[in-house]
Amino acid sequence: MTQNSDEWISATREDISIILALMREFYAEEGLIYREDLFSRALAELLSDESLGTVFLLREGSCTHGYCVGSFGFSLEFGGRFVLLDELYLTPSTRGRGEGKRALAVLEAWALKRNAMATRLEVNHHNQKALGIYLKQGYINDDRRILTKSFCPAWCG
Repeated sequence: MTQNSDEWISATREDISIILALMREFYAEEGLIYREDLFSRALAELLSDESLGTVFLLREGSCTHGYCVGSFGFSLEFGGRFVLLDELYLTPSTRGRGEGKRALAVLEAWALKRNAMATRLEVNHHNQKALGIYLKQGYINDDRRILTKSFCPAWCG
């Protein structure tokens, strides 16, 4: 296996347009509704306040090949703060090189430094490959359903 020079780095507000371009690809692949105005505002807020979470970018030189978003939640069940892996996307040419595992390790290290008690994530039912990776990395399928009630009319579209 060859060593690559890709590196997971912390994003800043200056990276919003790059993240949005990657989100557009991700949402198209997953069949999700892409709302650039909504996502742009949310990214600006997230990247301005570390108490909300973080975004990591997979960079090789000036090229960005993926992103990973972690945000804080709080749970009595887990004894306090946890980090939700909100989104993880790798460009197709980057997949299969272990970068998803590296992203999890980077996010988990970041979470531990901030005294998070757990990392949680959601995975779409059709994405069995991602599910397999998460299970191999120690995540547990607790057979729960995530239900959502949005208070944002733009998202409900």
